[in-house]
Amino acid sequence: MPLRLHMSNRTGRWIAAAALAGLAGALACAVNPVTGRREFSLMSESQEIALGQESDPQIVAMYGVYSDAAVSAYVDSLGQRLARVSHRPNLKYTFRVVDSPVINAFALPGGFVYITRGILAHMNNEAELAIVLGHEIGHVTARHGAEQYSRQQLAGLGLGVGSILSPTVARVGQLAETGLGLLFLKYGRDDETQADELGVQYATKAGYDPERGVKFFEVLDRQQQESGETLPGWLSTHPAPADRVTHTQQLAAAAKTAGTGYTVGESAHKSRIDGIVFGDDPRQGFVEGSVFKHPGLVFEWHVPDGWKVQNTPAAVVATEPNGAAQLRLTMAEVKGMTPATLVRQVAEKNNATILEGGEESIHGYAAYVAVLQVPTEGGASQRILLAAIQREASGPIFRILGAANGLSTWQSRLYSSIRSFGPLRDQKALAIQPNRVRVIAVPKGETLQDAVGGFKDVPVRIGMVALLNNLLPNSPLAPGFRLKVVRGTYQEGS
Repeated sequence: MPLRLHMSNRTGRWIAAAALAGLAGALACAVNPVTGRREFSLMSESQEIALGQESDPQIVAMYGVYSDAAVSAYVDSLGQRLARVSHRPNLKYTFRVVDSPVINAFALPGGFVYITRGILAHMNNEAELAIVLGHEIGHVTARHGAEQYSRQQLAGLGLGVGSILSPTVARVGQLAETGLGLLFLKYGRDDETQADELGVQYATKAGYDPERGVKFFEVLDRQQQESGETLPGWLSTHPAPADRVTHTQQLAAAAKTAGTGYTVGESAHKSRIDGIVFGDDPRQGFVEGSVFKHPGLVFEWHVPDGWKVQNTPAAVVATEPNGAAQLRLTMAEVKGMTPATLVRQVAEKNNATILEGGEESIHGYAAYVAVLQVPTEGGASQRILLAAIQREASGPIFRILGAANGLSTWQSRLYSSIRSFGPLRDQKALAIQPNRVRVIAVPKGETLQDAVGGFKDVPVRIGMVALLNNLLPNSPLAPGFRLKVVRGTYQEGS
């Protein structure tokens, strides 16, 4: 997935202003579509939809959409089926598969629902997907996101994600505000319980087997989130009630009537995710030692030794272990601009002064490297490094922003990293491919561990394969069982 320049967005400020202006009016009290009760809200439905519509591009730009039309169509079709039986069937729902290995699903106000390819890979049937999508639709229908947004705005907290260094870096780096702020909001346990109940209700009404679907919460219980993800995982954004598994099992049992005909869809789901990318996609960039390599865009970039690297479609961020310094690489699709004009434009937009720097060549690429003095709140200022690098005339411009607590201490290291940007010539890296989930029919009765042991190109531990199938390593498999395994040669972190 190509890097994309992530433009800042003041989405929602006009919504907050309009709502606060009419606080004593109709917007201060709205009927919840799920409960039928009147409750405090700063947003009308039209404003809620507008917030989602303007935040959606931020999520897409930051995390990317998985580029498999068949998988996207599958999720959308199932999601729309659930939406039609929800408490708000007239909303225009949008379902997207996010290109992330993290196990998560989330929703924005107004009908925008996202599910990662990582969570899809861990599901074993359509009923599980229905439960999770129904849960997220429940957050939308019960207006949980709108309520959280209202509370934040009323408290004057805003929704900006900001930067590890300062709001100045966030502003100059053109970070998203509202969309990512909504993503990082955490629902309360009451909201989560209600969303669980609605998920079971919607899945059952749509004809899916809720008892088979809620088994996915067992997978979530088993899964341990890895630290350092830029996209939060399910457990960090969905604070689970202590008895979630038991409670949802009880809900599912009560929801099923005596009739038959409920859909599980195990074979159909596994067929649709056969071949889905698993884990990080090295084609979109990976770290080898202290070098970030991007086969898709054919460049490499040396970061200071020991720095932590986070890679998203919007930016590659290298951070000093103690958070004292940071480098942020983005790519701007610009027409008719040179590196010099881009740097001057950034300075002008931020009322910054170019203290030093000029045009130079970095590995044969046209570049402009400068030190900017950027005004901050309270009349102070902050110095940052900004480099613009263009590989070919009129082509996209790579932009590297460097900042630190005490720039002079870090300046030489930041300059060295900036000037290391160059072409990727490593043939092994250029040819690298991602690992994928493959579905195989077990030919004979054996345990999961025995079945996986017959393959030489399974790049993950047996425990991960067991989690993917919600089984144990010693679980017996019947002949013909459709087992999900991970096939490939890419070793993450190598």
